[in-house]
Amino acid sequence: MMLLKLVNEMPMEPDVGIWTSLLSSCRIHGETDLGEKFAEKLLELGPDKAENYVLVSNLFAGSGNWDDVRTVRGEMRELGLRKDIGRSWIQIGGKTYNFAVGDRMLHESEEIQEMWRRLEEKISHIGYKNSIQVQCFMN
Repeated sequence: MMLLKLVNEMPMEPDVGIWTSLLSSCRIHGETDLGEKFAEKLLELGPDKAENYVLVSNLFAGSGNWDDVRTVRGEMRELGLRKDIGRSWIQIGGKTYNFAVGDRMLHESEEIQEMWRRLEEKISHIGYKNSIQVQCFMN
């Protein structure tokens, strides 16, 4: 594997950022076996970071490995790690709104959802593909 050779021949020791990038690339390109090797390295360097476990879980979810997804989520629970809630910002009519997935607290929620739907429609024309399994990670 050329990528493993490249990593092994780097003049410095790969850090969390390198392993995170490599693992994310494996998820995107469906390289689960290689991603598992990178996941091991990532978790060695950052065993107390929830986001590392989320990336590993997403790798398995992307390939339909639901048993491994459950295992990784179980490890997170055992370690007391929780994923931070994802938040989004959108500006409508000069006003900025901050919200989480499923947030219906704002009285402008329907307008925000409509704007979001239009944005997704526009960016899908330039190649954006929504990745449901990544968005659906739950603690």
